[in-house]
Amino acid sequence: MIDIDWSKFEKNGYVKLESAINLGLVNKAIEECISLRNNHDDSRLEFEFETKSKKQVRKIRRVFWSNEEYWLNFLEKSGIKELVMNKIGQGATLVYNAIFFKEKVFGSKIAAHQDQALWSFKYPGAINVWVSFSNSTKANGCLYGYPKSHLNPIKHAFQKNYEWHESINSKNLPKNKIDITTQPGDVVIWKRYFAHGSYENRSNDDRLGIVFVFVDNRVKDFKAIDSFNLKNNNDRLEKP
Repeated sequence: MIDIDWSKFEKNGYVKLESAINLGLVNKAIEECISLRNNHDDSRLEFEFETKSKKQVRKIRRVFWSNEEYWLNFLEKSGIKELVMNKIGQGATLVYNAIFFKEKVFGSKIAAHQDQALWSFKYPGAINVWVSFSNSTKANGCLYGYPKSHLNPIKHAFQKNYEWHESINSKNLPKNKIDITTQPGDVVIWKRYFAHGSYENRSNDDRLGIVFVFVDNRVKDFKAIDSFNLKNNNDRLEKP
């Protein structure tokens, strides 16, 4: 079971859990991620490539639905499933999942944003669970965030020289930015309005991690493109 201080999570909008997941489990997950990176023909996956090198994979979406048996086993053995169900309850449902490959030299930054601003649907009480699969520092593109930024939505818009998605203008960001460095097996959990991003990677070390977004499917007018309910172990997958 993953030990977490939910009061700190509620206060700051995020919490980092060191050495939360067994390294044996992490190493097997890394192998699965590398295998997926080389499987561009899988129609269940959505690939995103770096603009400076079209051969470099930046992100793969819908990873869970490409191998549900494997990733459900990962969620169970890592303790993530239990942690999420204890917090959200029987409605705990996975709606987003992606691997982030921030490869050495080519890894691009992710501009500061609040996840809810980028989602198609509103998800009150959503929990974002990031699992670190590598050492992550500022040099190779670690996460950064703004404690207590989750208390209010911040305006988003497309910014000059950043093409990937709408983000927060630096003038509108809080002044309490922190770097969230991690090691393999660390877990970072944040709220839907926690402002965060990550640095570019110009080092000689890859950075790898995976994110799972869990919501409560019992909320009024619940909608999702893809979903997997943790209690019933069933899903809905809509292909593009």
